[in-house]
Amino acid sequence: MTVEFHLLGALSVATGSGDLPLGPAERRSLLAALFLPCSPATVRTSTPELRNGADDF
Repeated sequence: MTVEFHLLGALSVATGSGDLPLGPAERRSLLAALFLPCSPATVRTSTPELRNGADDF
């Protein structure tokens, strides 16, 4: 199975059967942050930045 990650423009993840639903903005932001080599992402550092009080994470 081939998986393609599109980071320029709108973030998307495509497979042979179509695009995967990535969920709310917080999840898309976390996924994008994991691709940034100079920005180490851990649960401890990422969760407070992304949540901002949102309960749908």
